Amino acid sequence: MIRLLVFLGVLAAAAAIAQAPIEERTASRDNKVAQGQQRLEFLRRELEGNQEKFKRAELDFNETRNQELAVQKQLDAARKRREAGGASLDKARRELAIARKAFEDESADFERMLKSGAAKDNRSEPAKK
Repeated sequence: MIRLLVFLGVLAAAAAIAQAPIEERTASRDNKVAQGQQRLEFLRRELEGNQEKFKRAELDFNETRNQELAVQKQLDAARKRREAGGASLDKARRELAIARKAFEDESADFERMLKSGAAKDNRSEPAKK
């Protein structure tokens, strides 16, 4: 009988020892599942944050691109006005040069006329009314 009790005690101890690793393995597995879930949750939040950053960056990019296009249109319009102004300035410069040349030529002719005495002849005649 003592042998039977010893045998049952050894059997119970063996069962307890064999059972401990299973529980530890189950606890370890549960812990790994919980850690995996935590990591996934963390990464999901990080993904959502990065998606929001991307959306904001994309909106900023599109807004600045639209602003750039508007400014480019204004620049093109200003360039056309400047080119038209330049053409107008060139035309006015040519007309000024022609007018200056005509004035200088006429002035020179008048000076020559004064020097030649033709003006004296005209002054000596009485004015006719």
